[in-house]
Amino acid sequence: MDALNSAPQEVEIEDAAPTETRDGWFDQWVTAKGEPLKDLVSSMMGGLAAYERAAKTRKRQRKPEDKLRYETCVEVLVCNLAYAVLNPSTSGRIALSRGKRFKTTRYDNRILSPKVMVPILERMADMDIITQEIGDPQKGLSTIAPTEWFARRTRERQVSFADFGRNEVEEVVVLTRKHKFLTEFGPKKIRVTVDYPDCSEADEIRHEVRLLNRFLECADLDFIDDGHAPKIDPYQRVMKRRFSLLPRQSIRFDKAGRLFGPWWMTLKKNRRVNIRIQGEPAAELDFSNMFARLAYARIGCEPPEGDLYDLSGHLDGYERHHRKGVKLAFNTLLFSRGARFPEGFGSHLPVGSTMPKVRRAIEARHPNLTPLFGTKVGFVLMYQESLILIKVLQSLNRIGVVGLGLHDAVIVPLSQATRTKNIMETCSREVSGEAIPTEIKFYK
Repeated sequence: MDALNSAPQEVEIEDAAPTETRDGWFDQWVTAKGEPLKDLVSSMMGGLAAYERAAKTRKRQRKPEDKLRYETCVEVLVCNLAYAVLNPSTSGRIALSRGKRFKTTRYDNRILSPKVMVPILERMADMDIITQEIGDPQKGLSTIAPTEWFARRTRERQVSFADFGRNEVEEVVVLTRKHKFLTEFGPKKIRVTVDYPDCSEADEIRHEVRLLNRFLECADLDFIDDGHAPKIDPYQRVMKRRFSLLPRQSIRFDKAGRLFGPWWMTLKKNRRVNIRIQGEPAAELDFSNMFARLAYARIGCEPPEGDLYDLSGHLDGYERHHRKGVKLAFNTLLFSRGARFPEGFGSHLPVGSTMPKVRRAIEARHPNLTPLFGTKVGFVLMYQESLILIKVLQSLNRIGVVGLGLHDAVIVPLSQATRTKNIMETCSREVSGEAIPTEIKFYK
């Protein structure tokens, strides 16, 4: 039976056409953990049962399996609506598909069937629990939103972010493959999730990620509300690892592998000063020139001294503020032939720069790395980067320190900064063969 579908579990569209409003996505895996939210779910369950009795829509009791499916659907719906009260999307609505648009995969909650869910949505609309806008059955997503009546019931119970949990069977090992396609807005790229078969390699990775998530679930971690948007939910902590497949490549888990998902990974730098870990302000520790240093480690060559992304004397017009553009161009060469700038990169480089000019400047600065450019070795380096970060987080957890991963950086309590620096350099040496220097940044 097909699960109720929500787009992010199937396809992520990069560079999507802009919209005036943005709906939130229906969350298939949210559960009621705290008593206030459980009480709200129970209350709505009772109201729906009373509706069924009054309308005489059921002639017999549900079988145990059907009862579990029904109650799970109600719980997930009520949790989504309550979360929309606490932290509404731009439009205030939740997007979901009411039909069987996709084949059910390992990324779907198979209990959430449209056959069960759609009648519940209809009853909720009749009972003034939700408003709904039904989309085209073949093309469009429908949207729902909590009514003011439901919002009042949520606030009366003082439901908070701490009351929301996650279904423990949610998939945390995501495998993707990129495809190109044409739309009315021009060529676009999509990252499609791959429904891979069970295997021991994925099982081991999944076990590692879930152990890290269990540690984070109980961690003393908070964010001081600064009044800025988006509102931060400090309990949104579930990490996943996303791996990539190249075109026509068979199932494997050795490319990319970065962690993603928790709230701090998308938090803007100027807001990180409000992070509190184990009751302390936080410090960020960054690996210095990590991708470039991993590239040198791969060929067994010592990198030159200084900032590896500094092209002074190699690129006409280069100044310090062009470093970001050089770094982006450098990384692009490790993932592709670098025939042209990715969209938006050129604005970070000197006027008149072209990708061939920048490539020649980078090759002049790093002649030993020239054989790696255009080979897609970046996916392997990203995998190494992810292994180092996982190892760092595991090491911190073993000594009881909460660490928040940021691809090539870690956020830790201020008092643990020096200790973490030593751990990061040790872990990088164990994975790559080279101790990558680490810089401590204090939030102000």
